[in-house]
Amino acid sequence: MSKNDKIQYWQRIFQQQTESELTKAECCKTSDLTLSTFYAWAKNLTRIRHPLSKKWCR
Repeated sequence: MSKNDKIQYWQRIFQQQTESELTKAECCKTSDLTLSTFYAWAKNLTRIRHPLSKKWCR
C-alpha cells in the first residue's frame, strides 16, 4: 500500500468513527485496530495537514 493509499485509508477510518458516533476504542475494536495505532495516525495526519504546527515552532 502506498503512502497516499494509507493516508486515504486512515481518513476514511476517522470519518467513519465520527459519523458512527462510536468512541475511538469502540471503532478500533470493530475495525480490528489498536487504539495506539489510531492515535498515531491521527497525529501523523495532523502533521501532514499542518506541517508548521509542530510544538517546537514559535
